[in-house]
Amino acid sequence: MPPRKSRKVPDILFEAKLPDIPIVKDICPFDAKSDANFLWMALQGGDRELEVVEVLTHRSNRQRQEIAASFLECYGQDLLGLLKMQMGDHMHDVFNALFLLPEVHDAVSIHEAIQGNLPDEETLLEIICTRTNAELEALRDAYTTLYQRDLVEDVTSKSSGDFRRLMMAIALGIRDEDTSDATDPIQLKDQARLEAQLLLEPISEKLPASQVASTFVIMLANPSYAQLRMTLKEFERVAKAETEKIISRSIPPDISPALLTIVRIAKSKEGFFAENLQKALRSEGQDKRLIRLIVSRSEKDLGNIRDEFQKLYNTSLDTVITGENICNYRSVLAAMIRG
Repeated sequence: MPPRKSRKVPDILFEAKLPDIPIVKDICPFDAKSDANFLWMALQGGDRELEVVEVLTHRSNRQRQEIAASFLECYGQDLLGLLKMQMGDHMHDVFNALFLLPEVHDAVSIHEAIQGNLPDEETLLEIICTRTNAELEALRDAYTTLYQRDLVEDVTSKSSGDFRRLMMAIALGIRDEDTSDATDPIQLKDQARLEAQLLLEPISEKLPASQVASTFVIMLANPSYAQLRMTLKEFERVAKAETEKIISRSIPPDISPALLTIVRIAKSKEGFFAENLQKALRSEGQDKRLIRLIVSRSEKDLGNIRDEFQKLYNTSLDTVITGENICNYRSVLAAMIRG
């Protein structure tokens, strides 16, 4: 992995937020039966794996659902099952991600993350902190349907203290949503000044670390990310230090990673995902995380993340993901990134 480029950090808190750039979109014109027929022929034999990948990565999740339904109707077989059987075990997880509804894939990932005595907090934070309120509602419903259990209760039962309170507040999906067209910038700045002072108060008064942590949990859990960007800008001005450094030195390690995650997302969501992709690429046993990071953002803002990865690491994301392996699951991800 190439080293991260040194570059001046832009004033992202006052820059206009770039529109989200999805890479995978509904293809038009679209004929589910025609695609189903093509996939049936391609899966009958011969080396046509790349053609199959080309079709699947250029259809939206909704269209893949229609193709699978048409495939079952025409040929009496489950397309997902046949893909796994014909194209090998190494494709199992990526095909699951492509064909499961997004909220179902998230629900499965959350369930896997909370198995065992110690939950995978990194996965919990990545999913729960980056989904919209509507997506969190769909996720909770999907989780209940799959496991006959309540997602919020299951997640919080594996945590305690401030981390538990933070996870509960965010998983309930009550964060204010960004409404750029309706947001009054003067109101945002006034609110930012107030919230920055509230964040600074326990630090200035040298209160115990637990009280500092509780204050940050309360202040970071509910405001919109647009408000948080402005608040963090003002907080760093009056505190004369980066928020990340203050959290790292002032807040206990049981909650500081979660707060740092929220700060990173607030400052630059695409930067957060680019950094997580780089981490997954450099670590062993991160296949499922890598797949989820790419597929879950493909119809949202993968174009922004791809561009940010290029800026941060001076290399293209699809090239790094593919490496020397052109016929494993990473080839599917690379095709999706290229668009």
